[in-house]
Amino acid sequence: MKTMTCKQLGGKCDQELSAETWDDMVQTMTKHVIEKHPDVAKDMEQMHKIDPEKWSNETKLKWDATPEIGSVLMPQSTSVNTEPAYRA
Repeated sequence: MKTMTCKQLGGKCDQELSAETWDDMVQTMTKHVIEKHPDVAKDMEQMHKIDPEKWSNETKLKWDATPEIGSVLMPQSTSVNTEPAYRA
């Protein structure tokens, strides 16, 4: 599951939208824009008529770079020191 804001996806608000896949995010964003930002929906429709792939090509890169919810990057260690830091 990934979460992005409407703004990150080309909209104009900070509403967070979540989806499991890119295709699901496109559907979620489309529904959100139609319901909340009809002016943006019209602009996106015109943009799609001119270049159907432009928004997807540009925005999918942001999707790909967004970490999944719950993913935590941990540094990998090859060894663990279990010895005390000092000796009495």
